[in-house]
Amino acid sequence: MTTRIDLAPGLSIPFFPMRPWTGRTVHDPGSVQRLWSEIIGGEWHAQPKLNGDRSLLAVHDGRVLVANRRGSWFKHPVANASEFKQLPNGTVLDGEVYDRMFLPFEALAVGTEVLLNESPLQRELAARQCVKFLGHVWWFFKPTLKWLLGLRNNNPTWEGVVLKKSTSTYQPLGTEGQESQEWKKCKWQA
Repeated sequence: MTTRIDLAPGLSIPFFPMRPWTGRTVHDPGSVQRLWSEIIGGEWHAQPKLNGDRSLLAVHDGRVLVANRRGSWFKHPVANASEFKQLPNGTVLDGEVYDRMFLPFEALAVGTEVLLNESPLQRELAARQCVKFLGHVWWFFKPTLKWLLGLRNNNPTWEGVVLKKSTSTYQPLGTEGQESQEWKKCKWQA
């Protein structure tokens, strides 16, 4: 059994992060237009879906902890993990490990400020501030119509788009296999 570490009220690591349910595939200009309508309609917050390993990173008592989406510790080395020590104690980021680098797409806590009840946009903005402070590059740009029309040409780095309900809060899940109805992924057709 994995030992959990309390970081902030309502937040211990490792945990099961929000996972999107599988929406429709995106395979031609018509399906891109339907997806684009959802993105610009305001109900959803969109980010590109990176083809990496879903991970959580926390700064705790001078250490950087990295967990996987399965509720246990990440077993492989993360090349840039030590750089996150510069962030305030108690910071928790959700993201992906890609090419051995942790790339956050949301901040769940920054220091003593817990962001679980904030919107996806607010959590993204907090993560962007962390990335900027560290001098890293922000990877999770808002998809454009032109980029979406690239479809599978965006592979292998990007495998689609994740849509998050604009008003949704962040709710860790109860099991590894559980999915959040507040997030959906739309992947390029194989």
